[in-house]
Formats: sequence, structure tokens, C-alpha cells
Amino acid sequence: MLSYGIHAVVALLAITNPLGAAPLFASITEGMTGAQRRRAVVWACITVGLILGGAAISGAMILKLFGVGLDAFRFGGGLVIVLMGLEMLRGQTSAIHRSPDDESDEEDRIFVPFAMPLVAGPGSITTAITLSAGSTEHDSVSITLLAVLVTVGVLGVTLIFSGAVVGRFGGRSLRLLTRFMGMILLAIGAQFLLAGYAGFMHGAGAETPALHQH
Repeated sequence: MLSYGIHAVVALLAITNPLGAAPLFASITEGMTGAQRRRAVVWACITVGLILGGAAISGAMILKLFGVGLDAFRFGGGLVIVLMGLEMLRGQTSAIHRSPDDESDEEDRIFVPFAMPLVAGPGSITTAITLSAGSTEHDSVSITLLAVLVTVGVLGVTLIFSGAVVGRFGGRSLRLLTRFMGMILLAIGAQFLLAGYAGFMHGAGAETPALHQH
């Protein structure tokens, strides 16, 4: 249970990449008062927590509604994560995370594009759903929700000190961090891919004898 919890936390932290999101948050909140910036941090964390928590709770039901098997979703989710990891490994922000510039109000931009899709985007939502439905040995939904809380907590602390984080690490350090997170995502995505493929093949193998009996 502990190892799965650590795996869930690492996966969500790697794919949401709070340190990588800090520069954009600092840019969006530039010129805000201290109180406005703290309120922006709270709303960003609430939004991310609701999106990822909702995905963790209702993910299995959504898959069942669309008739998608867990192994197929694991495989597809792993592929998304691998592609994101490859882009980040090249030192780039994933295209899934990027969004076009807009002229919306700064407070609106805390929700879109910052909270979604920059932090809680397709990749992190996919990861939350996959993690919540990914273990038959543990209460994976509860573990994933705890991982979401930890991730939101780390995000909140990072955003509060976003100005200091950007100044401390600088562009080169953040690019190195992006590459490291990309390697982590690549490994996690590969694990999801292999687990989905193995589960599918195991299920196919279990059905074969029944087919031959007819």
C-alpha cells in the first residue's frame, strides 16, 4: 500500500510539475497585491484538487459508461504519458500543457489556462483515472485521493513562493528539472503501457480455451 501511494504521488507530481508551472503563475500574478496572490493560490489549488479528485472518484464509472476496459485505458493513458515524457525529456513544455495566449483577466487566467489545462490537463487527468483504477490489491481510489491532496499541497507551497522559486532556480535549472520529470514520466508511462498490454494478453489467453471448447 505504501509503495503504491508513493508511486501515485510521484506520478502526479511529475505530470503536474508544480515547479515548472511556477514561472507562469508568477507572470499571471505579477502586479497583484499579497492578498490577491494568496487568493489566487487558493483558487488554483481548489480547482486542481476538484478536477483530479473528481477524475479519481468517477474515472472507473466513466470508463464503464463508455465501455472502455481498464487494460485498454491503461495502455492508452500510458501512451499519452510517454509522449509527454518524451517532449519534456527534450527540454520542452509538453504541447498538451501549452495553450494559446489570451487577453483574459488575470484572475480568470488562474482557472484557464493555469489550473486547467496547464496543471490539471489531459495527462494528469488520465494519470489520476489510471491510478484510481490501477490496483486490485489496495483501495486505489483512496490512495489516489491522498496523492492528489499531497500534490495540491506541494503545488500550493510552490505557488506561494513562486517568485522566489523562479529567481532561485532560473531558466536553465527549470529546463533541467523538466528533463528529469520527463524521464520519470517516460518510465511511469512505460509501466502503464506494459501493465495494460499484459492484462489484455492475460484476458485474451483466458478466453481462448473457452473458444476452442466450442
